[in-house]
Amino acid sequence: MRNHDVDCVTMTQENSDARGREWSKGWSQQIGDQVRSWRAQAGLSAQDLADRTSRLGYAVSRNTVASMENGRKEQVTVQEVLVLARALQVSPIALLFPVTLGRETAPVFVMPQGFDVPSLQAALWFTGEDDHAPSDLHWLNLREAADEPTESWEALGGSDSGILEVRRLASRLVIQASALMAASQSLLELFRSAENADTRDGYRAAIALLLATTDQTEGKRVEVLKSVGLPHERPVGLTHLLASRVASMKFELGMGDDS
Repeated sequence: MRNHDVDCVTMTQENSDARGREWSKGWSQQIGDQVRSWRAQAGLSAQDLADRTSRLGYAVSRNTVASMENGRKEQVTVQEVLVLARALQVSPIALLFPVTLGRETAPVFVMPQGFDVPSLQAALWFTGEDDHAPSDLHWLNLREAADEPTESWEALGGSDSGILEVRRLASRLVIQASALMAASQSLLELFRSAENADTRDGYRAAIALLLATTDQTEGKRVEVLKSVGLPHERPVGLTHLLASRVASMKFELGMGDDS
């Protein structure tokens, strides 16, 4: 019986280690995908990107860039993320999460054990704009996974599940607003290429409706946070970026704030 218990523990550890390695490799692949996407947008070859990193003082070779983008590189260092982001002239978080317009709901695994969550929700946690972890890191899951309740559980705020749920609702509202913005952006591209005034007016009206709904969603975010006394001001980050996009679109379409 004792040997059986030991064997079970060993198998559990091996399964956990294998899951962790797969998760780590998945993160490296995700970063590689983002590097390839941003490099293509910048019109750079892998050698161009490598040359830029060299000039920044931390060379990432062409072969390393290729291995990263092809999924052959199993681990990507913090240093590589930072210098590649600078070379690509994007924020480091843009290489970690697919949070570009239209991809905010792409699923990512934040932890080896857990469920996938929308990339924007994960990014909000990563940047500190939502300082509570996404749903796959729910405090209840952490407590159930522990052998016994610990002092750190209480320190993490496990006794106030209502506050946590309000924060998660606020995060979901940010994701909804982001999805509305993605749709607005797609219509804006059609608006720009429309050949006659009637078509442009139709796109303008549709975009105005989406932007109004975006503003309403932001209003709900503020309302739910204020209802429990949580800070609701826009942080200088992803939610601030959404507000900037709304303002920019309204300006291009000749809309006022009350449109």
